[in-house]
Amino acid sequence: MAKILIQNYAFDASEKTITLVDYAAITLENVLLVTNVTDNVIIYNFADHTLGGSVATNVLTLLYDTALMDDTDKLQIFYNDPAQDLPFNSDGRLQTSNLPAIASAVTGNIEAIGGTVFANVARYSNVMAHCYGTFNTVACTFEGSLNSTNGTDGNWFAIQAARSSTNTVETATGNLSAAPAYAWEMSVNALTYMRVRCTARTSGTQSWVLSLGSYATEPIPALQSHAVTLTTTTVGGSATVVGFGQFRNVALSNTDVTVKATAGRVYSWYFKNPDATHAAWVHFYNATIANVTVGTTIPVWSVEVPANGTNEYVFVVPMSFATAITIAATSSEAHDVSTAPTTALVAFVGYI
Repeated sequence: MAKILIQNYAFDASEKTITLVDYAAITLENVLLVTNVTDNVIIYNFADHTLGGSVATNVLTLLYDTALMDDTDKLQIFYNDPAQDLPFNSDGRLQTSNLPAIASAVTGNIEAIGGTVFANVARYSNVMAHCYGTFNTVACTFEGSLNSTNGTDGNWFAIQAARSSTNTVETATGNLSAAPAYAWEMSVNALTYMRVRCTARTSGTQSWVLSLGSYATEPIPALQSHAVTLTTTTVGGSATVVGFGQFRNVALSNTDVTVKATAGRVYSWYFKNPDATHAAWVHFYNATIANVTVGTTIPVWSVEVPANGTNEYVFVVPMSFATAITIAATSSEAHDVSTAPTTALVAFVGYI
């Protein structure tokens, strides 16, 4: 039996019910804790009789009155799954994975000067941030804290963010009146919380998504004082090898995008599908975007990204593209389908 964090659930606030979608039946004694993360309120606690509930099949009915909450509120649900056995090695020690953690993206809206969207980054090394929505003249700063306990209290200071599209490093977005064609990457090693904070606003709603990464990417390439090269010495001479490029897109959909506009090789990829119900497909094209029509052009390779899952791969021998590297995401593996995924994907591609 192992304590797990439930990701797939349905919340009906007016009925005070939570359905654990992946289970045919659950037991009350195995439900440990439920917190409404959006409202920062505990709504079920096995150790508190005032925060109890009852169970029928896979539905938990709460004692707590959630009528004023929203069905879309984000919940943190811990459950003791009797089918999940903890793995132990031959020495009797708990065996842990060497893969980095993958966290759900943090989302929020800014609708007033002083408004914030924040994330607990104590266990993460970098953050990709992107904004969208309908708004006018909104400016935000990027900030970090070493002693905040909830994203609001504590002392805060400016941190540097690098644009995903250029080697531009900044501590603020500047005035924006539409979603920019780029995101920002920040190193958050040793911080407890980071946030974006609104310093100017005329009107509208600016929505933010913060994607948390535990991969060691420090320092951010744009923050380095010079390009990174690897130099090796061989018998009779020396050679300089340029490190592979990193393509990032936090909203990959059925509009084709350029990974590399000329011939190249793909060494790795990481795709994440936030949609809990529908799978998606990423298609690779050996052509420039001017010569790609999603739904018509036949891709040279396609990979499935499962619902609420990831697809990641590192090549021993890279995949070569003689013309260019272009990708897009659709809802089907078929090359003649151009329908966008239900939810845009997060995409990272390593290439030369």
